[in-house]
Amino acid sequence: MLHLKTHTFNFSHNDSPRQLQFNPVASDDDELIRAIEDPVNDVWQLEAAPDTRELNQFWSGVEDDLKHDPTWFNFAGEDE
Repeated sequence: MLHLKTHTFNFSHNDSPRQLQFNPVASDDDELIRAIEDPVNDVWQLEAAPDTRELNQFWSGVEDDLKHDPTWFNFAGEDE
């Protein structure tokens, strides 16, 4: 996630100084962001090989949810 620190920058245009100040970034209410920011989950471990069965099951569920969404449009033109 991109974090910007609050800084003040001075720009001059026609000899009139302007200040530009960035607002702090607010975290999204997202399960991945919450897991990353959670101090309990500060140890992350990458596996040598992913659990392909679990990944396929997860993405099949995502596809099924999308296909049952009334606003779903299949751009491939396939009726699945």
